[in-house]
Amino acid sequence: MNTCDTTFSAGQTLSEQTARQIFDSLPEDGVIVVFIERDGTRWTSDSEAFARLGLDDASLAEFRARVDDGVEPVVTRLGDASITMAQLSTEHTDGGYVMVVVPDGPDKLAASDVSLLEACIGQISLVARLTERSRQLMNTRMGYYGDPRAPESSMN
Repeated sequence: MNTCDTTFSAGQTLSEQTARQIFDSLPEDGVIVVFIERDGTRWTSDSEAFARLGLDDASLAEFRARVDDGVEPVVTRLGDASITMAQLSTEHTDGGYVMVVVPDGPDKLAASDVSLLEACIGQISLVARLTERSRQLMNTRMGYYGDPRAPESSMN
């Protein structure tokens, strides 16, 4: 199995590739991390818990608009959950948005731990940048050396 194939499939966006890396490291019953593309496509670390929040497309569009207007990160409460949302971008790619939801947290969590949540989003952005660089290196290698999976006769 070629690890690059599963991590850097040509059809996957940066958000999806980053989600695959981040979701494997999250504990069960912890925070919910959601990657949202510009077109509204979502990858969620815990779909059931996210659905229980009751966030509709209009609310998500409002959060995205606030981030686009420069209010970053957006920090809000929804019921007992704290929600923090920011843009996910690298030097070369606009990866959409990343949302970190802390379910059933105390009311003071969003206000007192904004710096911790910003650090979490910063780490996710770092993973996105590293994922993008790895993808660029792989593409460069594929262009320079050719596809290592191609039959030897086709490379002559």
